Amino acid sequence: MGGDAIEYGVITPNDLHRLLQGAGALQLIDVRMPEEFAEVHVSAAINLPLDRVQGGGGTGDFEWRKEEPVYILCRSGRRAMTAAGEFAAAGFREVFIVEGGTEGWIEAGFPVIEEGSPVAGARASNPLNRRAS
Repeated sequence: MGGDAIEYGVITPNDLHRLLQGAGALQLIDVRMPEEFAEVHVSAAINLPLDRVQGGGGTGDFEWRKEEPVYILCRSGRRAMTAAGEFAAAGFREVFIVEGGTEGWIEAGFPVIEEGSPVAGARASNPLNRRAS
């Protein structure tokens, strides 16, 4: 069990937003539970709950490209760190955690999908603030 640390990068919501504006499809994965994802999420994100990621669980119908970057977010970052380790261990070359998770994305003022409708996120209307931690 040596001291091998799993390596991953961190990307800010601002930098991710710029990438999404200039790129086609990115591998952006939200590892929250489906109920949390349905409540509010980044529109380009694919929901793949952490419990499915851990231990090589199912990956859904998405075609994974290990040679391309994968960006992972959750509510605030903790689950994303766990998932990043799983993706790195599975052979993904570039793994990034979205700093601050969905909360950080909303606080930066970027649009989200909330209950099926795109809305601009703002701290005062942050739907994540309605839930207990």
